[in-house]
Amino acid sequence: MIDILQKSVFNPQELINCLKSMNNLGEVYQQKVRHYTLERHTLLVMNEFERHFSQIDLPTNKNLFRLMLALHDIGKPKAFLEGNKNNQYAHTIEIINGLRISLPFTNLEVDLCISLVSTDTLGIYLQGQINLETAKKHIIALANRTNLSVLAFFRLITIYYQCDIASYTADAGGLAYLEHLFVYQNSSKVFDKANNRLKFSTNFEVKFLELEKSLSL
Repeated sequence: MIDILQKSVFNPQELINCLKSMNNLGEVYQQKVRHYTLERHTLLVMNEFERHFSQIDLPTNKNLFRLMLALHDIGKPKAFLEGNKNNQYAHTIEIINGLRISLPFTNLEVDLCISLVSTDTLGIYLQGQINLETAKKHIIALANRTNLSVLAFFRLITIYYQCDIASYTADAGGLAYLEHLFVYQNSSKVFDKANNRLKFSTNFEVKFLELEKSLSL
């Protein structure tokens, strides 16, 4: 795995293939959840990271982040088979912990991955399912489990969330679905170079900036 991650040109498919050979994950990646197999969805997410974020600095190891994306939904098929999609986070954490000794990262780094995939706080906040104060508390609590500052952790959450939702768009190679979350120009998402992220559409941008500001205080 370390050879795959350290190649000068990273190939997401190679990392997925490596993971498929571990702990019977090949079967998991082939399971279909809604419109895609898990492997197809995961590759769309990883490719969005490579397209938009691979050339910018991250507040953590870039290859660790790539691994996190490769495993971010690994518990979802089991949760859907059980009929309770809310269990996907618990199953994902369980599977990552089962891989821990085989991964070329420290326990602290793996714990960071787990903190990132353990919830969808940013998503449910932007969807209006929780208020700003609740989202702020959740993010601070998660950041406190890591060795990162709150804003550094929030930056990782933001990139992770944008890669995930960006995969549900036609210009990413997926089905057209979540285009309304982004600003587009010439049929492509607009990258905000000043903030090193994709530009949210107006209403979501306002909510995002309110949360970011509250975490800065």
